[in-house]
Amino acid sequence: MQLLWSDAVLRVKVEDSGTEREAFSGSGIPIRATDFQVKILEVWQGEEDRDTVTLSIRGGLDSGVTKPLENDELVLFLKIEAETGIYYLIDEEYSMFAVNPDGTMYAFADMDEFTAYDGMEADDFRAEIQSKLENAPELAEEVSGTLNPERRMYQEYVLGE
Repeated sequence: MQLLWSDAVLRVKVEDSGTEREAFSGSGIPIRATDFQVKILEVWQGEEDRDTVTLSIRGGLDSGVTKPLENDELVLFLKIEAETGIYYLIDEEYSMFAVNPDGTMYAFADMDEFTAYDGMEADDFRAEIQSKLENAPELAEEVSGTLNPERRMYQEYVLGE
């Protein structure tokens, strides 16, 4: 489902240790966020022309969602805020996978659906994502009513736009 909600799936390298800032929730409540500059290594899905983008993660450096470390390589399922160009995780830890130094994947989330990818080669993980996108209409039918038709992946792979 995250795949169809995503505006982009990016393989990135974290360029800094993050900067905390005050942000606002969707309902206008003040929250903390941490912004990271990430270098785009590969665009697995979606469109992105920039070499470096901002990734904003809920919570301070030591609170909220688990934060990556400088120089971490990640695969991220993201949404983009059109006005600012800042990327946000689709579903917090469930949207982040580390690429280990040996090129294998590690899920930030501890649910079986995510840890099933632990130890998988990054290229195989990418192929798995491509396979799921090729079957996007069937995926959409399985999760009917929970998808956002405004999301780029949904439009491209389900609606064929």
